[in-house]
Amino acid sequence: MFHSHGENMSFRAQQERRKGNPRTDRERFMEHYNLTDEQMNQILDWIGEDVYKLLPNRGEGLAQTRHSSQVSSYNEAKTKMSFYAQGGYTQEEREKLEKAIEAREKKYGYKRGSNANLTKPKEYQNIPDSQFADVVGFNYPIDKAHIHGAITYWQHMDHRKAYSDSKARAFITERIVRAALKFGIELTYDPKDPDYRNLPENLKKQMKGYGQKSMLEDWQSFRGWQEALYNTRSKRVPVI
Repeated sequence: MFHSHGENMSFRAQQERRKGNPRTDRERFMEHYNLTDEQMNQILDWIGEDVYKLLPNRGEGLAQTRHSSQVSSYNEAKTKMSFYAQGGYTQEEREKLEKAIEAREKKYGYKRGSNANLTKPKEYQNIPDSQFADVVGFNYPIDKAHIHGAITYWQHMDHRKAYSDSKARAFITERIVRAALKFGIELTYDPKDPDYRNLPENLKKQMKGYGQKSMLEDWQSFRGWQEALYNTRSKRVPVI
């Protein structure tokens, strides 16, 4: 993806920049890692402006003599970029986390979604594994403090699209519904929702509106009764 050749900032140009106005983060980053404009653009396309978090604080020194060559400093940049892009994990750590998520997939019987987390998000660190609706990817905590959020998010189909595995959607839906009912939260059954239709019967019976006919269904039943009554009367044989 990256190219190690091309024109980079000369030492003289770097010295001249130091004499002028405060430099932008882009200029500091390019100088620190001896990058060309093309290389810098590639990094920004890959990581985004969060990459500037890898810069040392202003005043701590950037282009020091430790950069013995463009190639060595550029390779250092690529290594740090790769580390940052993988969530701050080394390759060895990431391989262990991948094996752990594969083990969870096998244990719970469904494939991770595209939104899966290798580890618990920082804000959910204190929540037990068992308190996630998506226990494979650590999404949708269903403890008392977060259950309302899980219900709201899961009602949006855009969130469910992250799970191509229908078993995953069924698993998550059931866990959210069970948790909601446990906390006394009233849920309305939607017969048009395929994931609701696949719920166990005992859960559906506890949801508002399950088993009740809609106004249209009531009207259709009434019309059917009327037609059946009319047909019965029209077929009566007069008594002689």
